[in-house]
Amino acid sequence: MRRSSCIAGFDWPEFGEWNSFAPMVYSNDIVKYVIDRDLVDDPGMKMNYNSGCSHILTAILQQSTGLKASAFAEKYLFHPLGIKYHWYEDNKGVNRGADGLRLTPYDMVKFGQLYLQEGVWNSRQVVPVEWIKKSTEPYYLTYKSIGHYSYHWWLRTINPNNSELSSDNRLLFALGYGGQYICIIPKFNTVVVFTSEMYNDSLKPLEYIEKYMIKILVNV
Repeated sequence: MRRSSCIAGFDWPEFGEWNSFAPMVYSNDIVKYVIDRDLVDDPGMKMNYNSGCSHILTAILQQSTGLKASAFAEKYLFHPLGIKYHWYEDNKGVNRGADGLRLTPYDMVKFGQLYLQEGVWNSRQVVPVEWIKKSTEPYYLTYKSIGHYSYHWWLRTINPNNSELSSDNRLLFALGYGGQYICIIPKFNTVVVFTSEMYNDSLKPLEYIEKYMIKILVNV
């Protein structure tokens, strides 16, 4: 079975009673807060969205490389793309992997374009094409209202009459709290970003894309 940061089995009602906001942000030790949660499923058996595991990934990266996630990203990703950023840390000096990265819309587009170009930027392979493909495969469908989940990416079809997530029938998107989006539509060679404060309806920008932009492109 393929592994993901969201099949750890923890009791984590982020898309339930927590209303998309994990209270771990108020903890003095976010990593401890996450791993101390009760297990309600066997690890690897059921996907449940868990941004706490995203934070644990940055902690693992820091421990294994000796670099904070921000420094690692600066060296291998942000500098090659010319991305300016600010990345908040937790109380232990770990970059907040779930909600701490701040980018301008222009730089969000760059990241989306990098994926659209299969990891190539200015004729340089910045991210291996194998990872681009692996991290955007539709692995889990727990939330039908959102779509399939991959490695921190979501996928859904652009044609409501065709359920096949083929390369020319998919919308690939990164979804952030409050309605922050990086959307990629390979069929139309298009990247769209949203920044918003729609905390009560974070899926609204997705509705706009499907109702207006994709509908127009399909009919062109």
